[in-house]
Amino acid sequence: KPLKTKVLKGEEVFHESAVKAAMNSSYTPGVQNGQPIKVWMTIPYKFSLK
Repeated sequence: KPLKTKVLKGEEVFHESAVKAAMNSSYTPGVQNGQPIKVWMTIPYKFSLK
């Protein structure tokens, strides 16, 4: 699970939803020398209104 998130850009109305989506997602940790390590990732989310 992510330790923290940061919205880099986009419409403010979607920031909370993007943070929730990122925090509730599961990821495979980065690995170095066979050990999990902390990494930074940029994850684009696209929202559309109907």
